[in-house]
Amino acid sequence: MTNENVTLPLLPLTSGVVLPGMVFTMALESNEARVAVDAARSAGGHLLLVPHIEGRYASVGVIAEVLEEGSLPGGLEAIAIRGDQIGRASCRERV
Repeated sequence: MTNENVTLPLLPLTSGVVLPGMVFTMALESNEARVAVDAARSAGGHLLLVPHIEGRYASVGVIAEVLEEGSLPGGLEAIAIRGDQIGRASCRERV
């Protein structure tokens, strides 16, 4: 990705911080998370992760790439994700 305006699905994070270069596994515990990952498939596998604290979305987050999808022991859906670069949200529309 380059320094250009792109439209990406937004995945709010209620805990933790993601920085560029981090690779981690994220359980898809909410319908909102599953919808964001579904939308990422049509956005080249990318989405914008932003903190969601006290009912507000941060304006800065990280553009992340979904590397792999699967299930955790017990059947919960999960994704392996890598933070690529800092991203700025300019619109707060919900999908």
